[in-house]
Amino acid sequence: MGNIIAWAIGIVSAVIAIPSVLPIVGWLLALILLPLPLIGIVIGTFSRRKSGRNFCILVFVLCFLRLLITF
Repeated sequence: MGNIIAWAIGIVSAVIAIPSVLPIVGWLLALILLPLPLIGIVIGTFSRRKSGRNFCILVFVLCFLRLLITF
């Protein structure tokens, strides 16, 4: 169950990350996108399967790298 929740959180984060590449809505990255995959990582950690956790880690790293590029 935790794996499914982690996947859902990761997919929502990835969908929100697509429009946040525009400079106008880049503030979404710091406010929403960095904490949301972290929640998915924590939930996915308690699951037997690790694919949801790994997907959330990937989304978090991509969003963090995008945030580093803009500063």
